[in-house]
Amino acid sequence: MTDQELFKTLKRIVRQEEHFSTDVLDVLRTYKNAGGKRKIAEKFVHKLEVAYEDNEVLNERTRKIRNVISVWNKKNK
Repeated sequence: MTDQELFKTLKRIVRQEEHFSTDVLDVLRTYKNAGGKRKIAEKFVHKLEVAYEDNEVLNERTRKIRNVISVWNKKNK
C-alpha cells in the first residue's frame, strides 16, 4: 500500500460508520507491513483532523486512528 493509497483509504474509513475499528486496524497493519512509515501516517491523520475539525464525530474518529498509530514501534518512524 502506497502513502497516497493510505491517505485515500483513511479518508474513506473516517467517513463510514460500519466496521470502523476493524477496517482501521487492517489498513494500518497492511500499510505498516508494506514498509509504511509512522510519521507519514501521522501526517495524514493530522490533515484529516484539520479537514474535519468542525465535525465532532469525524474528528473523534481521526483521534482514534492517531491513537492506534501512536503505539507503533518507534523503529518504524
